[in-house]
Amino acid sequence: MADQKEIKRNEQMLKKLENRMSNTQHPLAKRMESIREANRPLNVGDLNRTVWPFFFTFRSGEVAPARTLSTAFTVTQEAAFIWMAYTKAVFLKDGTRMKYLDPQEDTKADGEANGLEFVFRDAQSSRTFMSKPLAIDHVGWSRNPTVLSTPILFLPNSTVEAIYTNKDASRTYVPWVTFFGYRVRIEDAQSILSTITG
Repeated sequence: MADQKEIKRNEQMLKKLENRMSNTQHPLAKRMESIREANRPLNVGDLNRTVWPFFFTFRSGEVAPARTLSTAFTVTQEAAFIWMAYTKAVFLKDGTRMKYLDPQEDTKADGEANGLEFVFRDAQSSRTFMSKPLAIDHVGWSRNPTVLSTPILFLPNSTVEAIYTNKDASRTYVPWVTFFGYRVRIEDAQSILSTITG
């Protein structure tokens, strides 16, 4: 008998909660919708129609004077990557310490990271994505990214290399470059790419 009363009471509580939730004006319903939205992952849905923002950062390392360093990242098998923009952060190695070279405080005529150049290359084909090496001082940073005029699509399992060359005679740099864009299921990549580029 006590169990029946407990079941009935629980059913009544559930009914009240359902009534509250069905009333979209109720504050609890609004909060629940907000929580549902915040907890919804960006990469879940129809496998062929899902697009979500993403970024890849190249592994970093020290580029000593008159040296070259090659770093890379690999697009995971889950989805292709559409590269839209990129940023840089460069640190100057000073003994055991690292000093961030803030582009907004750049007062030198030849740039903060003078002599540091780079090229991006497709590791499989060795094709470079630029006609010549570019000074890293010409690349945007987090508040001012460099936006590509034409997005580039990398298929799953593609490896992209950044090859840094330090032409400075005395300074050691530690560069970080990050690619920003979208992950896209490859089955729908062409139509989505045309949508993004307009």
